[in-house]
Amino acid sequence: MTSTPTHETDTQDAVVSAQAEKPPRPRTRARHRRWVLLSVLVLLLGGAVAGDAYLWQVSEAWIERDGQWQVHARSLTTSLGETTTELQDTMAELEVVRGQLDQAQTRISDLADEKAQLGDEHAVVRQLAEYQERVQTAATAVVAALDSCIASQQRLIRWYRDTEEPTDEQLVVLAELGESVGAVCTAAQEAKDALAEELDG
Repeated sequence: MTSTPTHETDTQDAVVSAQAEKPPRPRTRARHRRWVLLSVLVLLLGGAVAGDAYLWQVSEAWIERDGQWQVHARSLTTSLGETTTELQDTMAELEVVRGQLDQAQTRISDLADEKAQLGDEHAVVRQLAEYQERVQTAATAVVAALDSCIASQQRLIRWYRDTEEPTDEQLVVLAELGESVGAVCTAAQEAKDALAEELDG
């Protein structure tokens, strides 16, 4: 007589059935974790790309600004060199004027000797006094004008040296200062020409 293990078979079937009906929780959790991790990575990647784009824009802006400052610095260096040369020329002209004054004094003395030999001392004294007054007036004007020109050029040079990164307002001041220097030095040249005419006459 053969016995059938009914009880054991039923138990095994129940276990298999329970395992089949049980939801696959570990797989669902793993998928959920992968999805969260992927989302975080995407967000981090997006943030990194946005940060790189911003830094690139900032870098480009700085490069452009640096280029502008380099051009401006070269321009200021050129202007400084030109103004320094003009200052040296003006100081040389001042020395020339001083030499012309010495020549004028010598000429006055020579004329006095010539007129004295002719015997017309009264006329000599009067003419020499008038001539000396004209020369002295012209020479004084030239020296004063050249001094003003030199002082203006020195102020301009100091401005170039002391102002590394000028603002728009400072550039306006520079333009006005440059015009002032030009006007003062033009007046000095005109006074110098007037003195030369007086000496030649």
